[in-house]
Amino acid sequence: MKIRQVRSELRMSQAEFARLLGVHQTAVSQWETGRTSPDLDALQRIAHYSGRSVDELLAPVNPDTLEIRMTDGGMRGARIEEGDTVCLRTGVDAVSDGQIAAVETDAGVFVRYLYHMGDRILLVPASGGYPPLSVPATTPVLGRAYAFRSYL
Repeated sequence: MKIRQVRSELRMSQAEFARLLGVHQTAVSQWETGRTSPDLDALQRIAHYSGRSVDELLAPVNPDTLEIRMTDGGMRGARIEEGDTVCLRTGVDAVSDGQIAAVETDAGVFVRYLYHMGDRILLVPASGGYPPLSVPATTPVLGRAYAFRSYL
């Protein structure tokens, strides 16, 4: 999210920006560090004052990254919970066996440990109760995980 960039372009301190938006300075600080995210009302106000769309504000700062919200508990054993955001580095030529990656299948996007098995890719969850998934090696790998954010 581009909150810090917008605030800098408006030449405002965090306190000034917070007053403009009707929020506390702590909220602006947490948005800029990725600890929390602004709600829709705040995003709409930021879009209004910056002349940007909400979609543009939500776009990744780095075009070589992608963020995916976990929709299941399949990686709970790796301390990635349902609802957490997984940050992926895209454009990765190869994901090594055992790395956490996101793969797009006909059934949806899965974030799992990835293993190459000849003409197949094996996606292995970190938690029990979720079966491994075998997909063709031609299945699109969206990227390799490099960080995650929890919203507990």
